[in-house]
Amino acid sequence: MKFIIRLPINKPFRRIQTDQHLNIKKSDCDKDAIINIAIENNNKFIKKIETQTTLFFFIGDIILPRQYNNDSAAFFKYITDSFNENTISKLKGFFYLIHIDKKKRSVAVYNSMFSILPIYYYLDSDFVYISSSTKLLLTNINKKLEFNKSAILQKTLFYYTLFDETYFSDIKTVPSNSFISYDPSFQVKKHTVIEDFFVQNPMPWKSALEPMSDYFIKSSSDYFPDEPYYSTFTGGFDGRTLIALSLASSKSFKSFSYGDKKAKDILVPKSIAEQLNIEYFEVILDKNFAEKHYLVNAIELLEKTEGNANLSRAHYNYIAKLIGKNTNFLLSGNFGSEILRSMKIAGVMTSQELFDIFSVKDDQTLKTKILANPKLKYLNLHNFKNELQELIDVIFDMRRSFKKDLTLNQNFYIYMFEQVFRKYFGPEIILQSEYFFNRSPYLDLGFITELLKTELSGANASFMENNPIIRFRGQVLYSNILKKSWPQLADFPTDRGYKPKDFFTLAGKLNIAKSFLKRKIFNRKSTAQPDYAIECIDSNIEYIQQWEINKELFDSGFILSMVRGEWKSDLTNFINVASMVKYLEKSL
Repeated sequence: MKFIIRLPINKPFRRIQTDQHLNIKKSDCDKDAIINIAIENNNKFIKKIETQTTLFFFIGDIILPRQYNNDSAAFFKYITDSFNENTISKLKGFFYLIHIDKKKRSVAVYNSMFSILPIYYYLDSDFVYISSSTKLLLTNINKKLEFNKSAILQKTLFYYTLFDETYFSDIKTVPSNSFISYDPSFQVKKHTVIEDFFVQNPMPWKSALEPMSDYFIKSSSDYFPDEPYYSTFTGGFDGRTLIALSLASSKSFKSFSYGDKKAKDILVPKSIAEQLNIEYFEVILDKNFAEKHYLVNAIELLEKTEGNANLSRAHYNYIAKLIGKNTNFLLSGNFGSEILRSMKIAGVMTSQELFDIFSVKDDQTLKTKILANPKLKYLNLHNFKNELQELIDVIFDMRRSFKKDLTLNQNFYIYMFEQVFRKYFGPEIILQSEYFFNRSPYLDLGFITELLKTELSGANASFMENNPIIRFRGQVLYSNILKKSWPQLADFPTDRGYKPKDFFTLAGKLNIAKSFLKRKIFNRKSTAQPDYAIECIDSNIEYIQQWEINKELFDSGFILSMVRGEWKSDLTNFINVASMVKYLEKSL
């Protein structure tokens, strides 16, 4: 789903030049006349609608609501006839939308809700360049850009950039739920303000359980393709709930999960699938994968996600190629547990450093923690003095911007919705878009809007909520949906040891409590990398140690010492930095 657009700065255009080749560098450069639009030549991804006065490009997967009964012509006519910036919030799916008003000589470039697919832009004295890809911008602009040390510092500490920085100076990301407006002045405007959906007194969860279950069953139905698709099926609730709804809707689908042979994400769904005759296959990540498939897929992953996914997710690329041969759609449980249960465990999605921004009481203590952070050892810190102080200033400004009429956790969830979701899940969905469309019913704005009015939302719990009774509210919603749609799936244990139906009986609640206490006593490490991640690095460490390290940015001595022996002791951070090292090496 790649595109690039070049617009003349502050000069109205007289004609539009479109192309299927993604190199516009050699295109007609009449600065006063032309809009250059180049879109990847893939009819599966593109829909063009043109009238005498307007031109629309829809790039990606705009989901047709059930109410249109497969009449896509009527649906797109409705969109284009009444289009304005608020229309985006009414559309489902992951997509880009380019709207050109020929009469007004204006252009608007949008991405779908929550900006999971990024829009990047670069400004020079003559043009604004807009693209789905930083690589396309670098290819088409007439300037060599430097690496952005602020972005590298932020990714080292937080595993992604905090806001709109990219790896390259002067290339910016359009903020979440915002769009580019050109008329012919250039502006970035916000179309949806997520904090407007929060409420002061959410509905009690018991009162909300039935209507929210019914709402999700109805809203999710738009996401289920009419053609055969794949659906994730793990040991938890997210995928199982979608499997139940697929079965209830008599859909044609195959399910799958991945992990090592002893992983609960393999054992649990495999057992259920066998007993309920659900078509299922497993992707085993073992020594064979580590030795034969890991490295090539890791490098491809870095290229396709432009360095925004880490080497530890190489299997995402492997699996995408595997199932992409057989389907146009993946039904995914992405975003489910993150929306329904308050985030509390530090990891790659929400680092301890991110939690600290919200939890540490005073600025000086937070500053001290940042400056003493052991992750900084991976950087050539002497060259990051200015960026480090700038980052501290940005974080302080961020803390001052917290909404005083919202709780701390609601402020945290504004950041989750606007930054974390697109930074963590976005690279995965971008990668998958090369093979199939990812459909994620939990990230439905209508569902989220209604959920935020209730205690069932993770955002309406306390910050880093640890009370198991409150945390179970989100799982109660899954369980109730299972009970309504395909009750048999509520009879099987999850990876936590209890069954979804346990939420509805006294004996079941005792079983849930027993499972919780067992995990508490044995102090299971939820943040640990899976065994296959260690196997993959271990099998390829001799190749990794040959990668060229940019000594201006990184402490090569420290990184090489980690490569030669200590990397297992700091695996997550080592993989994070090694990912940057390799991506920036290939970007030179």
